[in-house]
Amino acid sequence: YSNETYCITPLPAPSNVVAYPHSTDCGRVDVYWTDNSTGEDGFKIERREWSGGSWQEIATVAANTTSYTNTGLCNGYSYYYRVRAYRGSVYSSYSNISNEATTCLPNPSNLQCSASANQVSLTWQDNSYCESGFSIERVTGSSCTNFSQITTVGANTTSYNDTSVNQGTTYCYRVGAYTPALTSYSNNATCTTSLPAPSNLTATATGPNSISLSWRDNSTGESGFKIYRATGSCSNFSLLTTVAANSTSTNDTTPSQGTTYCYYVTAYTSYTESNPSNNASATTPIPNPSNLTATATGPNSISLSW
Repeated sequence: YSNETYCITPLPAPSNVVAYPHSTDCGRVDVYWTDNSTGEDGFKIERREWSGGSWQEIATVAANTTSYTNTGLCNGYSYYYRVRAYRGSVYSSYSNISNEATTCLPNPSNLQCSASANQVSLTWQDNSYCESGFSIERVTGSSCTNFSQITTVGANTTSYNDTSVNQGTTYCYRVGAYTPALTSYSNNATCTTSLPAPSNLTATATGPNSISLSWRDNSTGESGFKIYRATGSCSNFSLLTTVAANSTSTNDTTPSQGTTYCYYVTAYTSYTESNPSNNASATTPIPNPSNLTATATGPNSISLSW
C-alpha cells in the first residue's frame, strides 16, 4: 500500500444575499440568501455598520436555513451582511455582501412650544433608538418654510430653551432626530414671544389744546408705539396715532378746550402688540377771558366787553 492522504471537499458559498429593512419595525432587518451546499451544519451570519466598518459574527442558524431576522438594531443606521456555510470546523467562502439596509428612523412627535419675552421653550417626544442627537431648526414667521438649523442637542434629549429670540416675534420650529444616514422631523410648532408693555404713563395738559404724554419703554426691537385715547372716562378707546420705536413721549395737539381725555400706550411689532400700559388722564384748561372793560352808557346802563 501507498502512504495515506486525505482531502476535504469544499462547501459551496451561499449566494444572492439581500437585506431588507422592515417598513414599520425600525430596529429590524430581514436577511435572505441562497443555500448552495448540502450536508452543512448551518450558517454563520456576519454584519457590519457602514461600508467601511468591521465585520462581526452576530448569529448561527441551522442547516438548510435561507433567512435571518436581525432585531434590536439602532434606528436610522445602515447595515451590511454576509453569510457562510459551515460543517464542523470547515467553512465555505463568504457570500456576496448584501445591499445597504438602512433601518427607519421614527419622527420625534408632539413638539410643543411656549414663549416669554426673551425665550421659547420646546418639548417633544423621543421615539427613536440610538439617534445621534436632535437638530433644532427655526424660521421667523408663521409660514414654516425654509428652516435653518440653530443648534443640535444630544441623544435622548426631549427639551430645549431658545434664548436667541427677539421680543414680539413669531417663530416656527421643528426638531429632527438624526443619524449619519437619516434625519426624521417632528411636527411644526409656532410661538410668538411677548412684548413687554410700556409703564409709568403720565398725561399733562400743557395748554387749552395740548396734552403731553410720557412713558417708560420696557421692550426691545419694537416697531413703535400705539397711542390710544378716550374722551371722558377710560373706556371706548380708539387709536389716536403711532410713534417711532424707542420713543418715550409725544404731544397730543388735537384736544378740545376744557375736556378730559384718558390715554394708554402699547408697544407693537409686525407680529404682535403688547398689553396696554396704565391709563393716564388729563383735562385741558379753558383760557380766562381778558381785556374786560365797563362803560356807563346811561343812568341805568353799563356796557361790558372782553
